[in-house]
Amino acid sequence: MIPLTPRASTRFRSPLGPFVLAAAAALLCSAGPARAQGEVDLRLLRPSLTITGLGVPKESFSDSEIDGEYRSSNLQLLANIPLGPTHLRTDGGGLLGWQPMLTLGAGATDQTFDLPAVDREPRLYNGLLNASLLLVSSKPNLHYISLGASFAEEEDTVSNPDLRGSALYLGTYHKSPAWTFVYGGVYSFVYGRGLLLPAFGFIWTPNQTWALSGILPFGWRLSQKLGETTFLNYVLWVSGQRYGFENDGTFTVPAGSRDDKVYERVREQHVGVEIETGRGRPVSFLAQAGLAFARNMAFTPIETGHDKGIESVPDALVAEGIDPAPYLRLSVRVPLGKSLIDEARARAKEVAQP
Repeated sequence: MIPLTPRASTRFRSPLGPFVLAAAAALLCSAGPARAQGEVDLRLLRPSLTITGLGVPKESFSDSEIDGEYRSSNLQLLANIPLGPTHLRTDGGGLLGWQPMLTLGAGATDQTFDLPAVDREPRLYNGLLNASLLLVSSKPNLHYISLGASFAEEEDTVSNPDLRGSALYLGTYHKSPAWTFVYGGVYSFVYGRGLLLPAFGFIWTPNQTWALSGILPFGWRLSQKLGETTFLNYVLWVSGQRYGFENDGTFTVPAGSRDDKVYERVREQHVGVEIETGRGRPVSFLAQAGLAFARNMAFTPIETGHDKGIESVPDALVAEGIDPAPYLRLSVRVPLGKSLIDEARARAKEVAQP
């Protein structure tokens, strides 16, 4: 471990900060013509606004020699804003359609951690702005393309963020009424570093009560229908991020690295149970509780000239595991206009009729 310069935590954090940020972003989204730190969820391909809060209580670092704790809470907003009407037509007995959208994300995270010589209560911000296009073809099969830019910075560096690329492609192959296969790729920081990851999965609906869906390597969901709009979901998912973090003497970095900033890398997995109500209605609510595990945080130097793109991670200045802890996640989702997915399904049924 590279020596560190001690620094005391003296900052005051208002608990309303992340909520103010999310409220401002919500106002920005609602002014439009009418989505990871985390999961790739096909439901988020629809025009919608989703606001999610996640809280994990204080828990000790895994190293028994470290007498310290880690806590985090965050508020995230994700919006798919339709840019004009849906376009759908029948072509030789098949379907062809498209829907352009603006994908907007915003979030704020509060952390508290006390590591040797690093005792901080930082506030971290992340954002995303993508141009997205949802295409539909026969069966119907879906093709979702989203390209743009993102950032993730601590409050002291957010005024001069390092922009990075954001890219996602997902396609579906509708094999039968019970089976749909999912494939694609994503440039993501969900594992704490910039990686170009393949995405493969499926949606299996054996009957009207149960459905199993998931995309490797991001998450899985087993859904049980309890009522017309109420579902019980059993979930497994991963989340993570890479933040720019101000280095004002806290870290002694090696030669050939930036001395004004380091990267904070966090990642963890979650297993939980979620109750979802209001699916298909103007507003739906989701409440999820479970266990966060396989948790890790690290600070690494930024090698000069290698601070963007797909990266090789140098030796960490600090790298510590965090003990498992319970978590609570609450979400509200509001549709924003018509969905090409629903219209294509309805039109496919009409085309299939003799």
